[in-house]
Amino acid sequence: MKKRVVLLLSLCLLFMLTACGDKENKENNSGLTAITPGAENSAGNDASQGGDSATNEDAAQNAGNEDGYFSEEYGEYFVGGITYKLDAASKTATATGVYSLENTDVVMPDVIVYDGTDYKVTSVAESLLAYQENLTSVKLPAGLVEIPASMFYGCENLTKVAIPEGVKKIGDNAFTQCFSLIEITLPSTLESIGEEAFFSCEMLQKIVVPDSVSVIGTAAFYECSLLTSATLSKNLKAIPDEAFGNCVCLKEVVIPEGVQEIGFEVFWGCTALQAIVIPDSVVLMGSRCFYDCTALEEITLPAALTEVDKEMFAYCDALKKVNAPESLAEVLNDIFAFSEAELVLR
Repeated sequence: MKKRVVLLLSLCLLFMLTACGDKENKENNSGLTAITPGAENSAGNDASQGGDSATNEDAAQNAGNEDGYFSEEYGEYFVGGITYKLDAASKTATATGVYSLENTDVVMPDVIVYDGTDYKVTSVAESLLAYQENLTSVKLPAGLVEIPASMFYGCENLTKVAIPEGVKKIGDNAFTQCFSLIEITLPSTLESIGEEAFFSCEMLQKIVVPDSVSVIGTAAFYECSLLTSATLSKNLKAIPDEAFGNCVCLKEVVIPEGVQEIGFEVFWGCTALQAIVIPDSVVLMGSRCFYDCTALEEITLPAALTEVDKEMFAYCDALKKVNAPESLAEVLNDIFAFSEAELVLR
């Protein structure tokens, strides 16, 4: 009888072990392969930081592999709520989509380590984080060269984005309707800012465009309601149409010598702007440049300017002094015939 009981117990134990083994095999064959980083992964990520110090939390998130999975079915790496396409030839990775962003503060990894190989994250897909309404801050990968079109479009609660040195381009609508964006530091490597890139960033208070930038797109800072000051690049040749339209708190604008053209309605509706100096390098100013600048009291126009639109100063009721070249005397006398503004010719 005892032998029979022992035999039955042995068979039960064997059955349980077999069942557990089958379950483990099924999990291992699910198409998702868990990656556990070793010491070499940490070293690789330290190198990608370029010697910068980081907190333990940042280091863990930058490594990005603790909870990472590679999907054989999709051919992509899944980590931190974002998917990455790995390119074996170039050893680079591209952020391609979002599957589950649980954190409001996102740190995108500089390097994805998979199967013993480092893949440097160098690009992201258009609209990658668009309409992620819970997002409050983002640290972008150190190897990124472009912030693509509409990347943060409609991220209403985004307050801060760390843009790394090396980024050369900010695409169209990249930060459109990021209503809570308080500050943004543009890298010294930046060359261009796209159309409506910061459209309706209502909380943005200051912008300094680095001298590396040569191109700004139409309405780039349109309706940045709390923007008070803007400093533009010394390498900028043109300020595009509606660039600062309806920036109702804008008080100070530094336009550097070298700018040749100021577009249509550039400062339309800037009702807090009181004074501005247009450098002598400017030869063309579009229509209604200062339309409805109700607080504008004084302006200096460039010596090379030959034309002034009749509606350039429409509704500039506070205008007291206009410094202008003699060549504009006739048209300005006509414009200000019924105005109390003093016309100072030189």
